Amino acid sequence: RQVQAQADVHEVQKLVSPAMTGDIGLGTAWMRSFLGACQGCRIDAIAIHSYYCDLADIQRLVDAYRGFGKPIWLTEFACAVQGRDVSMQGQIRFMKEVVPWLEQESSIEKCAWFSSFSGQWSYPITSPDPDAGLVYPDGRLSELGQVYLSLT
Repeated sequence: RQVQAQADVHEVQKLVSPAMTGDIGLGTAWMRSFLGACQGCRIDAIAIHSYYCDLADIQRLVDAYRGFGKPIWLTEFACAVQGRDVSMQGQIRFMKEVVPWLEQESSIEKCAWFSSFSGQWSYPITSPDPDAGLVYPDGRLSELGQVYLSLT
């Protein structure tokens, strides 16, 4: 309720849940528990992260969280599964498959690519690190960044 009070004072338009990632069953159970404990709280959207590498897995994730009856914010997504092609070319293939679906999916209100180049992950979850950066430090778009721009 303190968050909601501060949001009202500062005219925050949307309050979004904590973001879930990982095991869908554990994540949805935690979200159910959170929402149950926060009766009367203003939560305008449900946030999720995804590091899956297939459209079908992201669709399954979105389907699970759609059940909460609120818009979904996919606040981080990139392909980062051990044993999958997490190279720049692998990310491009994944992005071309997933972004068009996300752009037309009515339950997705917002989405944001998790942009990080290989070697930049603070807590690597695969080896090698995914090469998912969109913008180089000098401001140039990577090949992946150019693809993302063309899809959005």
